Amino acid sequence: MNNAVKIGGLLAAMLIIPGTLAAGVVNFSSVGGQSTEGIGAFSGSIQYNAGQLTFSLTNTNTAQQGGFITAFALMKPQGITGVTLDSFSYEMENLLGPGVDAQPFGDFDFGASGTSSWIGGGSPNGGIPTGGTGTFVFNLSGDLTGLNTYSFLDLESNPESQDLDGSWLAVRFRGGLDPRDWSDKVTPGPIDPNGPPPNEIPEPTTMALLGGSLVGLALLRRRRQQA
Repeated sequence: MNNAVKIGGLLAAMLIIPGTLAAGVVNFSSVGGQSTEGIGAFSGSIQYNAGQLTFSLTNTNTAQQGGFITAFALMKPQGITGVTLDSFSYEMENLLGPGVDAQPFGDFDFGASGTSSWIGGGSPNGGIPTGGTGTFVFNLSGDLTGLNTYSFLDLESNPESQDLDGSWLAVRFRGGLDPRDWSDKVTPGPIDPNGPPPNEIPEPTTMALLGGSLVGLALLRRRRQQA
């Protein structure tokens, strides 16, 4: 089988199964973000694809520090009119919203919690523990035209204090060990605005253009060899 046929087959596979090439996986972390207590730490990823938002959070605090992620709140583009929680992790099965008062970082649109609120109450043990990762999938409805992952990152809340900056995400910690029973509210650090991060998967259109170029190069090489 010549190279042109092989590459053409690869291109066809790219076009047939675009779902495997979903664009826009973006990593983030609390490094460089805001924190009310300076303790809570997390990392995570977010991806929008075909009406679904997949959101993951990892509690990166040490075992000595302890603490559980018990809630998080997100912003949504204006065209989205409906949000449902399709799947969740740990005991964070409660959909927050519409409207989440995630003080001191302002008003957000939706999120998830181990209770029915951002502040919470009762035991925090159903949240994401140290070293744990929770993954949440939200189904979205409304006008989804033109949405991508960055549509959710280019939004900011409206904190009441002028000392705080708005954010697209706020994360709630409770039940810490050291210092005893600490709690915290944290936002992520900045995401590089100069293009996609290294781990972002190219969109299907980009892959198609790349595949077409590879096919053309293979055909040109074959013609030269036959000349």
